[in-house]
Formats: sequence, C-alpha cells, structure tokens
Amino acid sequence: MTVTPALVPYWRYGDRMSLALYVNEDAACSNATIEQQSPAWEVKDILYGDTGISYQADLELAASASVQNNGTLYAHAVFTRNGYGKHPKEDNYDADNVAVVTWPLTYYVRYRKPDHVKKLVEFPHKGSGVELTAEEISARDQQRALREARESEMDGKLVSYWYPNLTLAIVDSGMELYPYSSEPPVVHKWIKLADVRGKDPQSHLTYMKPIFFVNDFWRLQSHMSLINETTSALPLHVQVSSLSLWKFRVFCSMDHSAKQQEQGLFGEDLGSSGMDEMKRMLADTNPVLLAITFIVTLLHSLFDFLAFKNDVQFWRKKQDTVGVSIRTMLMNVAFEAVILLYLFDNRGNTSYMILISNTVSVVIEGWKVAKETRRELVRIGGYAVTVKAYEAMTEEESSTREYDQIAYKYLSYVAYPLLLVYAIYSLFTQEQRSWYSFVLSVLVGYVYTFGFMMMIPQLYINYRLKSVAHMPWRTFAYKALSTFIDDLFSWVMKMPWLHRLATLRDDVVFVVYLYQRWIYRVDHSRANEYGQVGKETQAEIKTDALESDAAEPKKDK
Repeated sequence: MTVTPALVPYWRYGDRMSLALYVNEDAACSNATIEQQSPAWEVKDILYGDTGISYQADLELAASASVQNNGTLYAHAVFTRNGYGKHPKEDNYDADNVAVVTWPLTYYVRYRKPDHVKKLVEFPHKGSGVELTAEEISARDQQRALREARESEMDGKLVSYWYPNLTLAIVDSGMELYPYSSEPPVVHKWIKLADVRGKDPQSHLTYMKPIFFVNDFWRLQSHMSLINETTSALPLHVQVSSLSLWKFRVFCSMDHSAKQQEQGLFGEDLGSSGMDEMKRMLADTNPVLLAITFIVTLLHSLFDFLAFKNDVQFWRKKQDTVGVSIRTMLMNVAFEAVILLYLFDNRGNTSYMILISNTVSVVIEGWKVAKETRRELVRIGGYAVTVKAYEAMTEEESSTREYDQIAYKYLSYVAYPLLLVYAIYSLFTQEQRSWYSFVLSVLVGYVYTFGFMMMIPQLYINYRLKSVAHMPWRTFAYKALSTFIDDLFSWVMKMPWLHRLATLRDDVVFVVYLYQRWIYRVDHSRANEYGQVGKETQAEIKTDALESDAAEPKKDK
C-alpha cells in the first residue's frame, strides 16, 4: 500500500470504544486468544477524543513455570470500536475497527551480582536469647554459600525482570490530516493503517486507526524485580489515559534516545544506569529546580575546567618551593587517589561527572608533586634506577621545609591515633562487602572527616612566612565557586553520603585561607617569586626617580 504524505483518521471524535486486555506467553495476539481466552481486564464505552480519559486497575497474574525460567509474558490490548466484533467469527467483525497493541511485560537485563555486606569481625552476644548452635550456624553458612554460588553463576547473564506497571495512552492526533511523511521513524511504528481501499478501490485517501501508545519511558531498573522459581504471583498496575500529540512525539524521541544510550556508546549496563539517573531527576525534581540544575551543571564543569587550567599554569611557572608544603601536596595525591578508588568501588551510586572530575584532579596533583619535589630517575650502570634531586634548595626553601616538618611532627601526634581509632570502630560497627571495601571505606571516611587537618601544615607555613603570595589564588577562587555549587548540587546529584558531607569541609578550609589572605595582605612594593611588583608600585618608582633626577641639579647649584 502506497502511503500518501498525509493520513485521514478513520475513527472519528465522539466514537466510543472498548478495551480488552489479554495476558499470555504468545508474542502476537491471535484470533484464538481473543475468542477462547478471558480478558484479564476490560473497560467499556471509552470516549475517543476525550482529553480526560483515566482508567486504572491493579491485577495479580500467575507466574507459570516457563515465565519463572526466563520465559516472556506479553500483554495484548485490544481496542474495538463500539458496534463491531473483536474476532473474525463474529458477524459484525471489521479489521479496520479493531486495533491491537502487544507489549512484553518481562524485560531482559544483565544480572549484576548483589553486594552482600556483613561485619568482618563480630563477637557472639551472650544472653541475647538468639544464640545459634553449631549445626544451625553450619546450615546458615551452607545456604549462604549456595546462594552466592548461584548469584556468581548468573552474574553477567541476561535474566528476566518484572516491571509492575503498564501505561497505555490514547493519543489525541486531531481530526485534520495527519502529517505522516514529516514524522520521524520512531513515531511511524505506532501508526496503524486502515485498509479502506480494499473496500473502496476508487478511494484515493489513506486512512489511519487511532494511535495507541505504550508509555515505557518512566521504567527504571530500581523498580524492576527479578523473576525466578520462587516467584508465584506478578502484580501489575494498568493505567489508560489520554495523551496530547506533542507529548507523544516527545516521549517517542526520548525513549528512542534512551534505548540508543543503553545499547550504544556507554554499553548496556552503563547506559542504563545513566539514563535511569536522568529519568529519576526528571520524575522527582521540580521543573524549575531541574532547569537550575542544568545551568549549575554547566557552571560546575566550567569552574572545574578553569580551576584545573589555572592550577596547571600557576605550577608550571613556579620555579621554587618557597611557602609550599610538599608533605601536604603528597597527602593530597594520596587522598585524591583514595577518594577516586572509593568512588569507583561505589560507582553504582556515583555520577560519571564526579568520577571524571576526580580522575583529572588526581592526574594534576600527581604532576604537581613530580614537579615540585624536583626529582628525576637516574639509570646507573645500565640496570639500577634511583631517584635523586637535580637542584639544590635555596635558603627560603629550606625554611619552608623546616616549617613543614615541624607542622607535620605535631600533626602526626593527632592524625595517626585518630586513624587507628576510626579503623577499629569501623571494623566492629560497620558492615562491609570485603576487606578491600573496608580499607577503602576507612581511608575515605578518615579523609572526609579529618582530611581538613592535612591543610594545617600549609596554614602554619603561611603563618610563619606572614605571606600568602605563594598561593594560587585564582585557582582557589574557581575551586571556591565550584565548591559552593557542590554544596547546592550534592543534594540533587547521586553520590555517596560521605562525599556529600565532604563538600562542607572544603568550605571551612577556604574560609581559613580567606582569613589569612586578609591578615597577610600582599605588599605590592615587594617583588614576588617571579621578580614582579604591582603596577602602582612601578609607577611610584618611576615618579620617585624623575623627582630625584630633577632635584640633583638644584643641589649642585
């Protein structure tokens, strides 16, 4: 059948229709299904063209053995124009007055082994009344081992999940000619044609049935449940409502883009996670806040880029270590690396923007340390490799190192015991997935809680030098703006709670730096580490020189 650029609606506004919903394991709705199977739900006298259509029902479906073993369950929505039959054996049957929409109710997702947490070390609680015998403990451990073995076997395989919602939309396509040729292919699959020319060969028009759309865009993996041999009943909430044409087009495009993301650039699992996060924000966030979030995301990325750019420029030009705490820089590298490993260990709860930003930060911090420690690899005898300094330190740099050692000496009296106490506390009170996760959790918890103390040596050096001229203030300014955005954004973006609280810690550190900048004002008449002075001071020097030259002839006289 040749399709004309525009389609004519075959069903008219004001017509009434009925809906019969069938559920079975057939991929297509056959005439036998309609004739022999009882519908799971029915709705009568739906007014076509009504913009306030709203019907819903809660069903409970039985899970067959096939469905329990990765079988697929389908829903067949049969819409019939009043006055006509649903299947060919009825006298008043007309295929152009019946529309069928088939949709799978089970979805196949790659199984991801759950993270089982437990206390790595625990003592029996005597007198609690729940002490287990040796046999009971052995049986419990065997059940746990069997469950974990089955989960390991399923890990990475496609398994069936149940989504408990089915949303059917009757699209208000209008009574005028429908612009079929201008619609994208993602819309075409929902348009069913009526074979009017088979009844009237003289007709030069192409007719279309009403558009019935399954809105699957809001399906999230967190709302889906695994189907296995223990699943006996499957709850299903069915909703039928009207949908405007422009919303229908938007949902078609967004759903198509989401599926491309899942199967394209990021891979299936990563794409699904990212799109689920976007859908969650769209569904749970106020539209105004969502628009602000979008703008804030762009600003955050911009300030991060400017901070990284100015940080690299500052340290590239800096030729000495005067006023710089090398130990603080080394600790920053270690802290950033620990945080990055922790975020990757919890990547299911972390936005990719956070991961990318922290990865870049680790690289820059490592480069700064390599540059400022002024070390190089030296090959001796063709085999041995050692590290040595390639430039002697100046007197000012020696003073800076001395202040750095003093600050870290007293700081270690507090920092190391706190780390030990925190590790013991976490070992006996917190549940962990593994010893690796425990070590990361302890280190990152310590960094987030007490990490600000590692800035004390730098603050102490500033205090002893009575100067902050050696600090990259432009970088700090951009980082401050980025941190302020983090404070607002941390309650919208998905990230671990410890990382969320750490944004407030950074504010405290920056406030202390601002206070030092205020009390240790920069003396523009003093040259900085690059031999530069302020513009006003240069002008004053030139003026004084001219006045001095003018005064000398008078003295000679």
